[in-house]
Amino acid sequence: MLNPTPDVNDASRVTWRSFLPVWSVVTAIFTLYLLIALLAGRLPPTPNLATPYTTDQWHQIRAEQTEQLQSFGWVDEEAGIVHIPIERAKEQLLEQGLPVQAGGN
Repeated sequence: MLNPTPDVNDASRVTWRSFLPVWSVVTAIFTLYLLIALLAGRLPPTPNLATPYTTDQWHQIRAEQTEQLQSFGWVDEEAGIVHIPIERAKEQLLEQGLPVQAGGN
């Protein structure tokens, strides 16, 4: 015969059976979140900021580059190639325009 009132033990089993999948999903989501948070918290390796030159050497290099940008001189004397001041090069570019290649689009 069927019992119209459920047994206390039967009710607790039904409750735990429905609670177990929910608990498993919540635990899995929390574990995944924790894992992602821990991995995201890792810092990348620090960059190597060592330079091959001292500050004085950098100042000397910068001065040499500035001098070359502001002066006339030979790049290859045998081939007749010279460098000119950057400001003069800009002026010539504005006066003459960019060179156009034959057959260009």
